[in-house]
Amino acid sequence: MGTGEDDSGRDPARDKIIKKLFDELLFSSRTDERCAGCVWLVSIISYSRKHARVQKMLPEIQEALSHLLGDQNELTQEMSSLGMSIVYELGDAATKNELVQALVNNLSGTAKKKRAVKNRKSQLADKGYSRAM
Repeated sequence: MGTGEDDSGRDPARDKIIKKLFDELLFSSRTDERCAGCVWLVSIISYSRKHARVQKMLPEIQEALSHLLGDQNELTQEMSSLGMSIVYELGDAATKNELVQALVNNLSGTAKKKRAVKNRKSQLADKGYSRAM
């Protein structure tokens, strides 16, 4: 169990977590949110490695992790490095070639960059709802 063979009852929860990771946490402007998202993502790929959705998302997962390799938080850097090695290990030969090419493009600066998402606090401040500190 936990390896994705027969855990269809966990699919809705896994899908919600993955959505939250990619929509909010991994590309957040807040260091702590990116770190938490990275830890969650590495946990998901570690314990759900055979799950079809995880397998299908390997390129997106690698993109997110490679974005986090240069994060200012040391734990985020270490977890993203660990995650990159797990992602590579999970792929078949064709996927590995694709992942290597995507990594080369990302590191050379030719890959399309994701931008940071605004957190709730900055969205409220943009609307004039910030409190005086």
